[in-house]
Amino acid sequence: MKKSKFRRWTPEEDKLLRELYPRTANSELVKIFDRTHPAKIYRRAVKLGLSKDRGLISERTSKRMKAWYAENPPTGAKNNNWQGGGMTRKGGYVYEYVGYEYPFNNKGYCPQHRFIAEESLDIILEPQMIVHHIDFDKKNNDIENLFIFPSNSEHMSFHMNLRYNNIKQITKTNIWEIKQRLQDGERLAVAVAMGSNVI
Repeated sequence: MKKSKFRRWTPEEDKLLRELYPRTANSELVKIFDRTHPAKIYRRAVKLGLSKDRGLISERTSKRMKAWYAENPPTGAKNNNWQGGGMTRKGGYVYEYVGYEYPFNNKGYCPQHRFIAEESLDIILEPQMIVHHIDFDKKNNDIENLFIFPSNSEHMSFHMNLRYNNIKQITKTNIWEIKQRLQDGERLAVAVAMGSNVI
């Protein structure tokens, strides 16, 4: 059969197109119907009110996407949503991507203040140890702004004493005042005043 761009569709071809169109790619239908371009198949299908099977489209797309993602996994900096490996979670703490091999990680993320304290002091914090922000700014993770409580009970005791004595902020300039006013926080005040971050 000679190809012609003006060749009309026969009723037999229309019947066959109704059967094949929903589950067959247009590139394959071009060969079956001996047409010049997939657009001709599409235009005839539109005239006949035909549409592709949605399951087939998503199945083909997912196969192609799975194959592509297997070769080019969009992790880390390759991912469109990558924001440098850090994120702020509930409670206002900044989390940093450290990988799954890091102890005490949460899906590869660790609180940045804990990670910085461990890296700068070259220690591994026990799970009960609490890293406290001196200026109460949870996003200020400078090592000078962090110190470590050995347990949560001591951390909470310190906060209760701060509230009881109406101290709003701890800085290196008012640390001696805190030392005099807080009995339970004396060890901490001396440690911070001497530049040590661990008590």
